[in-house]
Amino acid sequence: MTWLLALTPALAAELPDPLDGVVEQAAASELPIEPLEQKALEGLAKGVPPERIESVMRELLGRWYGAEQLLGERAQASDRREIVPAAAAAIEQGALADSIVSLSSEPAAVHALWTLSDVLYAGMAPADAERLVRSALATRDPEMALRELPEATRLLVEVAGAASATEVLTSAMSSGQMPLAALAAAPSGTGDGRGRGNGNGNGGQGWGKGGKPK
Repeated sequence: MTWLLALTPALAAELPDPLDGVVEQAAASELPIEPLEQKALEGLAKGVPPERIESVMRELLGRWYGAEQLLGERAQASDRREIVPAAAAAIEQGALADSIVSLSSEPAAVHALWTLSDVLYAGMAPADAERLVRSALATRDPEMALRELPEATRLLVEVAGAASATEVLTSAMSSGQMPLAALAAAPSGTGDGRGRGNGNGNGGQGWGKGGKPK
């Protein structure tokens, strides 16, 4: 939020009471407040009516509560402020509930769930998205594989379609390659035109969408 505070110091001094109330509600629930503050300040800077900003903030908070309910006891862990928004983003992109719960038990759960969200946004079906994330987790360098997977998925979906992209990527990762290295093995073709991913937790889809908390 530093860049936004620098641009709008007057706005950052004090949020209108309804918006500050949403932030306080999140803090009381031990959920991250930075994404909510950023939405409030960004909306105010753009001249968005406060009631619209409050609606967007409450919608985001509501998605977090829904993710919290799905995660159950897992949402009470020490990384609660990270895993709940990650799970909420995956839910928003259409991830299977079982996939979210299962991936939440992985050591790299937060990164895995954000990657699941990005891979879904890139055009993958829910079951194939989980398959790709699990393939990344099984590589020699899961963190790098998870970082590369959304962009590799997007590019391969554009070139070869979602089904071919799934096979190319899972085959490459199972043989020890990182996702972006699999691009050389992509079959030629026009693809199915469904690639949309932005590889950053969907934070670039316009004002009102929730990205990764900082």
